[in-house]
Amino acid sequence: MANIIPIFAPKYSTESFLLAQYKVKDGENIIKITKAKHMLGYEFSIDGEDARQYPLRSNGKIMCYEVPISACKRVK
Repeated sequence: MANIIPIFAPKYSTESFLLAQYKVKDGENIIKITKAKHMLGYEFSIDGEDARQYPLRSNGKIMCYEVPISACKRVK
């Protein structure tokens, strides 16, 4: 079963997703866009090991992997 990670919107300035470190699990992770109107309902997939290779950055509250959108596969 895939792990689902809901996010509001991608980080447009770097064309990346900020994925909370504690939400990324082993195996398939599905990123669901929940607020960006032009991407509403989009889903992307990335393996947990692949996501962990990207740098950790703070979003102001917690540490997140900064995963480029291009590293993810669009599934919906």
